[in-house]
Amino acid sequence: LMAVISIDLQRGFGLSGAEIGLLTSGFMLAYGLVPIPAGLAAGRYGGRVLAVSAVLLIGGSLVFAASSSLTGFAAGRVLQGLGCGMIIPCCSPVLARSVRPERLNRAWGFLGAGWGMGSRSALTLRT
Repeated sequence: LMAVISIDLQRGFGLSGAEIGLLTSGFMLAYGLVPIPAGLAAGRYGGRVLAVSAVLLIGGSLVFAASSSLTGFAAGRVLQGLGCGMIIPCCSPVLARSVRPERLNRAWGFLGAGWGMGSRSALTLRT
């Protein structure tokens, strides 16, 4: 969540608002390009594609955390965007294969609740 770390990036690394916007744009570009191919791949390869999305998300977070330049931050954000963009399209076929149909709505509810609670927690813990 850029809202959580943007102040730290401005104060600690001297990034401007435009540079922080560039980081967000890189994330959103990657996030928008990958869902359709990821969903198609997940229908064929299932959980392996979901595992790749987790590796990309974690790897992007590690690259971002270890960086001290705009280039490193941008690379990390693009990797995060690829990973995040793959999660939801991959969850659908994986959940459909692994959860009984009568429990599928509940599983989707848990997924959505976890996503929302994680975002809310990050914003709350930052203040």
